[in-house]
Amino acid sequence: MVGVLLLALLGCEESAEHLKSFEDTAAPPLTSTGTVPGTTDSLPTTTTPVAEDCFNGIDDDGDGRPDCFDTECEPICDADGDGEDNIAMGGDDCDDTNPDVNPDALELCDGVDNDCDLLIDDADPDLPPAEQSSWYPDLDGDGYGNRDEEARRACAQPPNSSATNDDCNDADDTINPGRDEICSWNEPVDEDCDDLIDDADPDITEEDYLDWFADADGDGFGSGEDIVRACSRPEASALTNDDCDDSDPTVGPPSLWYPDLDRDGHGVGVPFGPDPTCEPPGPGYGPDWRGFDCDDAAPATYPGAEEICEDGVDQDCDGVDAVCITYAGSYLVHDGPGWMTYPPTYTCREACAEIFGGDEASYRCSVDDDTEDPETITDSAWLSEYGAADNCMSGGGGPLPDDAKSCVNYDTAGCQSAYIMDNCGDGSTNHCWVGG
Repeated sequence: MVGVLLLALLGCEESAEHLKSFEDTAAPPLTSTGTVPGTTDSLPTTTTPVAEDCFNGIDDDGDGRPDCFDTECEPICDADGDGEDNIAMGGDDCDDTNPDVNPDALELCDGVDNDCDLLIDDADPDLPPAEQSSWYPDLDGDGYGNRDEEARRACAQPPNSSATNDDCNDADDTINPGRDEICSWNEPVDEDCDDLIDDADPDITEEDYLDWFADADGDGFGSGEDIVRACSRPEASALTNDDCDDSDPTVGPPSLWYPDLDRDGHGVGVPFGPDPTCEPPGPGYGPDWRGFDCDDAAPATYPGAEEICEDGVDQDCDGVDAVCITYAGSYLVHDGPGWMTYPPTYTCREACAEIFGGDEASYRCSVDDDTEDPETITDSAWLSEYGAADNCMSGGGGPLPDDAKSCVNYDTAGCQSAYIMDNCGDGSTNHCWVGG
């Protein structure tokens, strides 16, 4: 037992010596300056990283780059990666979702403010002309532009215009390159605008030809059985062969005969007999093919008679007494109010009523300088267009219908007015006719 206790005491002494040896070699405690005592070596310190707040104007992480100057903020400040910061973050990018929109971008015809200058398409002077399209007057609204007029360059299609310039008659919507050529014998017309008419047009085939019969007396009614197939009317021919007497131009096809009390050749009322005949039942009857009399007591009144304006009589039986047309005067487009006041827009008819008085509906306008002959009235006018640099740009360079205008006020690109001091010069005279 004594031996065992002796051995245990010896073991405890060895353990104590070993512990003391470990303490002598262990690292010394840190000083308040963070250095190892007896050395100049610094010990590493641990800190909690601070994230950059991209919205507070402070350099939170201490890297010398606050907010959007810090690379950590790039996904927020320049979300589309085009090199320009979001305008909401103090930058100049007005659309940070589209890398093609920024102050250095090229303005395009796309309805977008590409270069962030608050101006879009035609309203932006930075828009390259090559971006714009050519538009030509299309006054008849058939979708084909006038081939004889100059183009107007613009992004958006102006009113009364077309992207094509191949219409040979911009006053008739039945004439354009999209139409089929037909045999227009009574008034040769180039329906398809290929500069070839009727028989001269290879688009016309024999299937399109008409049957023509001899018309010896020239009254428009033919006779006989001989047929000539042609597109254009052969000399002394007609499309029918029902003339009762092809030697007398006063005799036409079989007709129902109507009482003609004033003996002007035009009957009215109840016809004599149920069947058409060549001969009248007696004197005082008019054939139906001449048209019906609207006043069978007045020999100067019948279909086709010469109309006398405003005499209270409807001489030509068209249902109205013609209103006399008189020349009221003219005005220059640029005699109107200045464009910088953004005044109301005017049609030519409205301008005539404003200047000469009366109701706009009673006026007709003309760009023809003839002030004597109402037959020269064009029913069109010169208009000035907001933002068009050329003189009197009106839908591509030509006059527009006299009831045309666009916008309520002259304050936006594309607005048109027939009475405004802007682009039209001394040659832009609109003539006002009243009546008719």
